[in-house]
Amino acid sequence: MCIRDRYQRRVRGRSDFTMPSAQMMLTVLWTMAQLEWLAATEGSWHKYLVIGAGPGGLQMAHYLESAGRDYLVLEKEPAVASFFREYPRWRKLISLNKRHVGTDLLDMNLRHDWNSLLSDPSPSSPASRHNSSTDPEIRVGTLPDPRLLFKEFDKQLWPSADHLVEYLENYAQTQHLRIKFKTHVAQITKDDNGDFACTASNGRVYRSKFLIMATGLGIPIEPLARRSEDLEHYSNASVNLEEYEGQRVLVLGRGNAAFEFSSNILGSTHFVHMMGQRGRVKIAWENHYPGAVRSIHAQLLETYMLKAMDIMQEENFEELFMDRDPDTGLWKVWGRDDDEMSVLETSVPGYHRIISCLGWRMDTSVFDSTRAGIRIEMVHKNKYPRVNGSYESSTVKNLFFAGTLMHSLDFQKASGGFLHGFRYLIRALHRHLEEVEEEDGAAWPARVVGERVEDIELVTRAILWRVDHASGIYQVFGFLADVILLLHRGDRFWVEYREEVPVFSMDVATKRWCIAAGADRCDYVALTMEYGEGPSRKELKEWERSKLTRDPFSPHRVGETGRDSHFLHPILRYYSGQQSSDREFHLRSTLQLPEHPLTVWGPEGGGDGQDLVEEFLELVFVASQLAAKSCSAESTGRCSPLELLPWEFIG
Repeated sequence: MCIRDRYQRRVRGRSDFTMPSAQMMLTVLWTMAQLEWLAATEGSWHKYLVIGAGPGGLQMAHYLESAGRDYLVLEKEPAVASFFREYPRWRKLISLNKRHVGTDLLDMNLRHDWNSLLSDPSPSSPASRHNSSTDPEIRVGTLPDPRLLFKEFDKQLWPSADHLVEYLENYAQTQHLRIKFKTHVAQITKDDNGDFACTASNGRVYRSKFLIMATGLGIPIEPLARRSEDLEHYSNASVNLEEYEGQRVLVLGRGNAAFEFSSNILGSTHFVHMMGQRGRVKIAWENHYPGAVRSIHAQLLETYMLKAMDIMQEENFEELFMDRDPDTGLWKVWGRDDDEMSVLETSVPGYHRIISCLGWRMDTSVFDSTRAGIRIEMVHKNKYPRVNGSYESSTVKNLFFAGTLMHSLDFQKASGGFLHGFRYLIRALHRHLEEVEEEDGAAWPARVVGERVEDIELVTRAILWRVDHASGIYQVFGFLADVILLLHRGDRFWVEYREEVPVFSMDVATKRWCIAAGADRCDYVALTMEYGEGPSRKELKEWERSKLTRDPFSPHRVGETGRDSHFLHPILRYYSGQQSSDREFHLRSTLQLPEHPLTVWGPEGGGDGQDLVEEFLELVFVASQLAAKSCSAESTGRCSPLELLPWEFIG
């Protein structure tokens, strides 16, 4: 008997029963299904174990569910999205929720939607009919449930964290994800078979061949200053504004957490002082990094510059000493002046509170480092795990990372540590696992976009469509690439298009696809979207050289060519291969299209993007054809026909 029938039998004949809403019915049915299914999962083996049911774990689980794989998500809390139930403390997200983009094309909507998870099927699912995520048939109205998009939950540009929790709960239910709640993984080892053994706090052991950590960053970073153990932290400081009335507060840190806390208490305090390590504040409107300080929390910058009693200062935390006066209860900060310690000038009045807002790092305590094959190597001051181009641990085979933990490769550069970035990295990871690790898994989705050298216009059209509409390469700028593969076998030539390949695994994946195609020779063109540095100081006139070229309000912020474009713009890079005996790839030529104010480079944008791409591809195709004919299988190094190409096209 199905669950729905059982539910109906329980309520049939009750006069006091009111038919629940569709959402309530869905919740009840999902909960009942979870209870029946989870009874059979105690201490079981699964091919995939996912640790953590935050947005990263849910996104990974969606693709595993869609592919029909044997998996289980282990979550220590009784519900999904435990991080967002507590953070951010003041409940306002910094992830954009732009609801109107002028089209119902799904990928174009996701380009400006920073909060929705992806819901497309796995390439191994029978439901997967499209080889392109930007296929014009895939529109918002084709989704099975409009509530798979976050904009159905919140209408604000800077949305509420509570609404994100509601969205993630709904996502887990509608996608029928297999999650075992209240299961705290206390230790992870490997058994004699090489499988992972995850021991829960209740003693039950869950085993798997593949382990995917999606736990996020769970350990607060402590200040290095002495006597700082009694400080308040971002995680436990009060959010009751009445408690800050007239107080003097020192906030440690200069990231979004510090600015968020400061901006919310400014109106209640006597003053707020912000202290960071020496160096310049990193601001998103200058460096384009979404994890840098965002304007929504930047009020302290203004009150500091307008001398409204608030202060920003830089100190070396290792040389500081923090002490609380036993009589007044006020905090003083001591620093080294020559060889003596003295109270910092800004600290003389004393602080009622010192709040540490220095961010988080990954909790690695669950890994038993005493066992062989389980040592985790960390980077970025022990904040993130070191991974390879497929987001697999650099030291532990079959251990992968999802969600925020994927950020080690693009830390402080792109969006891989945030939902609107890692959702695409997780899709790429799933495609990799299906193609490489599953015997019946689907290959990375590909489509043939040309079968003759003369098909340049078709290839150009495919590139420009992606440039104008794709969300993956737009959001994970510089770290995901579309790969246009040029294949030769005998007299045959054809072009295959693959989307959103991680740049750090691009060469390895391309070699794999060349071998699978049985090609004699392969070249490829990589398409990325990237921000630029803007014009160099040498290129500025003498009287302009003192200006910051990265200043978003500088008259030089808009580049006239692709090379000096400061904002997001497309870059095509041509990599030449060798014959089958030597499948190394070498960067030969680059085309940078100039930035466009409306981010439209196709014919609709009114520019010369189509002409530039066609000219570039024409030379690339000719060079690839000549190299395939003139370079023997024993050739090494460069083949002379490739010297036809200029190193860089100036778009």
